[in-house]
Amino acid sequence: MASKSFQKSCQNGDDIWIIGGTQIKQDRYGNIEVSQDYRRRLITVLPTIGEVSVHTPYVSVTVGCYSKRYLTVQMDNRRITSGFCGLTVQNGSQKAGLDRNGKVVIF
Repeated sequence: MASKSFQKSCQNGDDIWIIGGTQIKQDRYGNIEVSQDYRRRLITVLPTIGEVSVHTPYVSVTVGCYSKRYLTVQMDNRRITSGFCGLTVQNGSQKAGLDRNGKVVIF
C-alpha cells in the first residue's frame, strides 16, 4: 500500500495524500477531508467552525459545537435533529419533537 501512496502540495496551500484509494486533503486552515470510493464516503473535520460530518450512501451525520450546538442524523427522508432549541424527528412529511422546555410539539 505504501508503494501506491501519493502526496501533492497545491498552490493554494492544500496538501493532498492518496493512500490505498483513500484521499486525505488538508487546507491551510487545518480543515481535513477524508474521502473514499470517489467521494461516496466522506468524513470532514472543520476545526475552524467546530464541525464534524460523515456522509455515506446510507446515512449523513453532522455535529457542530460552536455558536449553535447541534446534531443531525439523516437517512433517506428520515431525520433527527437535536440542538439548543430541542429535538425534532421527521419521517417524510410527518414531524414531531420536544421543545427546549421538554414539551411535545407536533408540526
